[in-house]
Amino acid sequence: MVRWSEVQKAADQLGFSSHGNKASGRIQGRRVSLELDGFDHHAQLFVRGWLSPPLDLGLSLLPRATARQQQGRLAFDELGLDRAFLLEGDEPARIRSLLTPPLREQLLALHRASYDLRLDDSGCTLSTRLSVGIGPAWIIEAATATAKTIHLIESARETLEPAAPLALHAPGLRTLAATHHLTFTTTPLAASRRADGRWTGIRSARTDRGRHHLIVRINLDPRHGLSPAARKEPRLDPLRSLLGGSAPRIVDDAFARRFHLTSPLQGRSLIASCDPFVREALLAVDDRVGTVLLDDHGIHVEQIEPAILPETLTWAFNTLLDVRQRLERKPLHSDVDSSYH
Repeated sequence: MVRWSEVQKAADQLGFSSHGNKASGRIQGRRVSLELDGFDHHAQLFVRGWLSPPLDLGLSLLPRATARQQQGRLAFDELGLDRAFLLEGDEPARIRSLLTPPLREQLLALHRASYDLRLDDSGCTLSTRLSVGIGPAWIIEAATATAKTIHLIESARETLEPAAPLALHAPGLRTLAATHHLTFTTTPLAASRRADGRWTGIRSARTDRGRHHLIVRINLDPRHGLSPAARKEPRLDPLRSLLGGSAPRIVDDAFARRFHLTSPLQGRSLIASCDPFVREALLAVDDRVGTVLLDDHGIHVEQIEPAILPETLTWAFNTLLDVRQRLERKPLHSDVDSSYH
């Protein structure tokens, strides 16, 4: 039986913060959590290490002894893992590149130490079904081992090629990252940066086995007062207010058919800031790239198919940067006239 008091002692020694049946913190910069699931004699401790951002490999590594099936989709006999684990992933070549010799050695060492080890795109989980000897020392050792495993995965991911459907976009995003001082990564493919918990740039997201899409996001200064502002409506839907009140008068019919206001007060300020260039730019990106959303998080276009031309993707990002600059140059006031000028 694992008692929360034992978990709490380990958390205190590790400098973790606790809430409910969970404690979390960082070990050598890697985020690790301790989670107690269940009660009394059925309680089980899960020590999780988290990857940020998650991988885009469709990775699944399970102990063969506890897996329901006994045949994984991938087999790497020469790597020495097949007897211990079942392994699955979208692209064998990328999985092989991830499993560097140091990482393989770490995984096998954890297996020999009788940990129940699992890997997926979000990170690493260690647990045990034993109820004897699970005290603070064991928990600290498991948390440290988890952090080391995450470190090895993070180091390995830097060497991976991007997912096959996205490979055509890698050179363009690398150039974009250098131009705009963004961070370029391949797993997942991205040229982005984070600030105040939000990210700006272009990144990919895995949606299903072997399937990915691209996302463009441009943050807005929260002091600009666009929260909440407007979001894309299906084509031909009239402009309307969701929160009551009458819709402001708009003379740009094309823009009015695409967008509606989610807040009358903020929306009127937004409308006043949308000069002809902004309206034309948002409509152009909406036509050529995908659904444009404008809200308290910024301007973003999601569900972009990877078949889009790299130069079109770069154009969309630069265009939305110009939109942000024009929006943030204009102070917003709630009493401005709601018509376009």
